[in-house]
Amino acid sequence: MARGSATVEIEDLILSIVIEDQGGFLEELSKTPGVGIDVRYWPQPHRPYPPQDVAKDLCIRMEALCGRSEPLPPPGTAKAVSGGVKYLFDVADLLRETLRQSKLEPIHLLAAAVWVESSPAAQMLRDAGITRDSALTAARGEDT
Repeated sequence: MARGSATVEIEDLILSIVIEDQGGFLEELSKTPGVGIDVRYWPQPHRPYPPQDVAKDLCIRMEALCGRSEPLPPPGTAKAVSGGVKYLFDVADLLRETLRQSKLEPIHLLAAAVWVESSPAAQMLRDAGITRDSALTAARGEDT
């Protein structure tokens, strides 16, 4: 989506997950006029994954990868997802089911990405030290 492409690609999804998981979405939303969210009081139900220093570096590298090619559509415009994103959701849901967890969460998508993907974004995750084992450990809720 950051590229202004017609579909949501794996790079868009992974970048969005990393930003959201670090609390960046709420922080940006709190800056939006008229929203009135004070993020200091927003519950943090989990420890962000990957760690903040890794996430910051990933965001910088991924944003460069997702450079805009077209203007962004108006807010609220629906976007189709690519076949790769659909497959990633399928793999993440199988992982969730295998771990006997009730909700599909962002960590399942990151784990699925490093597990099966050969996209540039997935390679960036692996280069940042996010391996199959570390992602599965985080998905289980264990310390990494």
